Amino acid sequence: QAGVRGALARRQSKAMLLERQLQEEEEQRQRHAAVRVQAGVRGALARRQSRAMLLKKQLQEEERRASEAAIKLQANVRGTLARRRSRVLLLERQLREAEEQKQRHAAVRMQAGVRGALARRQSKAMLLERQLQEEEEQRQRHAAVRVQAGVRGA
Repeated sequence: QAGVRGALARRQSKAMLLERQLQEEEEQRQRHAAVRVQAGVRGALARRQSRAMLLKKQLQEEERRASEAAIKLQANVRGTLARRRSRVLLLERQLREAEEQKQRHAAVRMQAGVRGALARRQSKAMLLERQLQEEEEQRQRHAAVRVQAGVRGA
């Protein structure tokens, strides 16, 4: 009986050892499986984070390009407006100068007209004075002739 009990005990001990080994192997497989799952999850998270960083970088680059484009567009618009204002100011100055030139020409024509009228008036006055002087001289000659005729005839 002791031999049978020893054999049973050895068999039971061996079965328990085998069961413990199987359990340890199962736990080892589960740990390996958990490690693989964790590695897969970490890899997926890393890829997701990498994609997110790449998308963020692309978004920042697009924003930078859009900002640069907006700055260039604003500069172009400011330049266009400045050139337009410059052309308007130039046209206004040219119009003002043309109007001033027109007024100067009108003033010169008016001055010439006034000078001409004054010269004609002065010329007419001189002519009238000369005619009056000639008439006076004619009257004096006539008077002298009558005086002389009266002196001779009397």
